[in-house]
Amino acid sequence: MIFKTVIFSFVVVITLFLSACNSSSSTNAQKSYVAPPLLTPYLQKSNLKAIIPLYLFPGTHPQVWQRVLDYKAVNKNIDMVVIANPDNGDFTKVSHSYLKIIKDMNSTGIRVLGYIHTSYGKRDINDVEANIDSWTQFYKDAGVSGIFFDEAPSKNEKNYINYYKELYSYAKAKGYNFIVLNAGTNVDNTYIDNNVADMIISYEKPAQQLFTDKHWTKEGKYTSLGMLAYNMNDDNLNRSVNIALQHHFKYIYFLNKFQNDKQNRWGAFSKYLSLQAPYLDNSFTKIVQNSTLETPEGNASNLKNIANRYFYLQENKMKLNTCSKNNQISNSILTFKDKFMLTPSTKKELNMTLEISHSQNSNNFTFINLMNKETNSSLLKAMDQNNNLKVIMGKKSKNIGKITNNPLKIKISISNNKLTFSLNGTVVFRAKDISSLDDNHLYFQVGTSTQVGCGAIAISKISY
Repeated sequence: MIFKTVIFSFVVVITLFLSACNSSSSTNAQKSYVAPPLLTPYLQKSNLKAIIPLYLFPGTHPQVWQRVLDYKAVNKNIDMVVIANPDNGDFTKVSHSYLKIIKDMNSTGIRVLGYIHTSYGKRDINDVEANIDSWTQFYKDAGVSGIFFDEAPSKNEKNYINYYKELYSYAKAKGYNFIVLNAGTNVDNTYIDNNVADMIISYEKPAQQLFTDKHWTKEGKYTSLGMLAYNMNDDNLNRSVNIALQHHFKYIYFLNKFQNDKQNRWGAFSKYLSLQAPYLDNSFTKIVQNSTLETPEGNASNLKNIANRYFYLQENKMKLNTCSKNNQISNSILTFKDKFMLTPSTKKELNMTLEISHSQNSNNFTFINLMNKETNSSLLKAMDQNNNLKVIMGKKSKNIGKITNNPLKIKISISNNKLTFSLNGTVVFRAKDISSLDDNHLYFQVGTSTQVGCGAIAISKISY
């Protein structure tokens, strides 16, 4: 009995130990950030396009609309359609918030559709046509190029077909080139074969139902299909895209499970399309945690969840870019919070692997600075001048030559009051004595700063 008790006690101790280890591992796992899967690669490499119902007032939710603009600015080759929905499409006056965002969308290359509800073909057609007139009067010149008729029926009934054929003709006569019906489920082929829409939403359901549905609408010669799936699980994204491709959907949108407004299913911008913060890549976490960001939109100190057109993660690279306007200096810069005192014993080293790109009219693009806090001046800067790499230390400068090998491996080291700049493993600017700056505080900046045109860097590795 005593022997059995000892064995039992030993087992309990081992079990508790393993449980504690697993608990610790679980805690550590929770601290790591995993980037969600993205629709972006599919939209770039296939014929799929994004259709986004964004039923939020831009005057009170400008940050959500800005995320859409930022995404398009980075992914210019992706075809995006956004559905604007002021007052369910039933309005008689202009909203200046909608007017501005529609203009912004149009200038970025995003097509905007005007929302109108139709009560499954039972709404007075004169009222629907009056809504089309309102879209034309107030927003068409701003960039609305199509109409989105919501609450469309799916059954084959002659009066419904004629109802939507008339609306289609009316909208086309007003100059709208893209007419969409949202039935939300499989529709009779009569809707596909007749001129009632350029595209029909035949799926607006929870994403999980994609795996159990057995009947699918067939696309037509002139009518494409759209899919709106919500409550998507990350693990099912790839499988869901394959189902959309298998059944010939051309326009898709998947919304994740966690929504800002549970009463408004389409009151958020999908994380599967959002730009991702560099914080999500563990190789950049330390730098991002200890940096502030300056962009044309303003400054930010907590960068954990920040991603915009000037600062984002793509293909495991941290990208910073900006374009100047009216010959004004424009910055997208990370400034290290670590401001270290220069002494004879100071040892610091910045290592970066990065790619440089710029517009043709950019002729003065700075991407690295070592700043003196006391004088607010640059002790060292690396620049791209007309695709030539130039390094400036104090009053001395050196033209290193054409940038032919992207990415570049750059190392800046400070040791014994000497400063060295190395490129691809070779010292290209010899150490300079900076002992006169003893007791001054220095700090690094990396990013883009340009006065003419656009400049960009993509950092694949950085350590400090």
